[in-house]
Amino acid sequence: MFEKKIAFIGETGAGKTELSLHVLQRERASGGQGNLVHTLPADSPALATMAAVTDEAGISLLSMLQLRESSEIPDEDPSRAVVFDIESAPSALASVSAYLKTHPAARADMRVYYVLNARLSETGTAEQIQASVLGMQEQLDTGIDGIINNTNCGRATVWADVLAGAHMADHVSRALDIPLFGTSGTFGNLFNAAHQFSPRPTGALIPISAFCLS
Repeated sequence: MFEKKIAFIGETGAGKTELSLHVLQRERASGGQGNLVHTLPADSPALATMAAVTDEAGISLLSMLQLRESSEIPDEDPSRAVVFDIESAPSALASVSAYLKTHPAARADMRVYYVLNARLSETGTAEQIQASVLGMQEQLDTGIDGIINNTNCGRATVWADVLAGAHMADHVSRALDIPLFGTSGTFGNLFNAAHQFSPRPTGALIPISAFCLS
């Protein structure tokens, strides 16, 4: 479903890390290897949690600084999955933008996805989502290849939340001419939400089981 080289962008709390782990865990399950490249500050409390989770899952964790200083750049290995989990902070987007400009081959093989969680206050309306997408696209200084509706927030999420997020994602997709790549959620929520569309503007259905990593 996903390509080998991916970057997830979106507001804090959108679920980028959960999707990153999902992609890399599937890669390992199929016998492959992968790296999760993060843009968190070294003193971020979230970094310790991320390190513990990736270590337990057998996923290699790299910071943008480590990636820039490495003599062996993992995203130049076509067989290795590399997922960039990019924070919404301007400094994080700028650091990734600078990296991609100095490694054009990496961008050529990469797909950039905007992760939408319509339950966040920052992206609760179509207008807010469009502003967020366009702002991050400008800061990253590259195009966005698709939108992923990841309107989830732990076990409190019901299929109607996923459905509402899919409607907004579809609206923004059409307004900005950016493909709606997919909708993620638990199998039950996806099954129930998908049956409400005819035809359904959900894109690919991406069943995942982890939400709101803390």
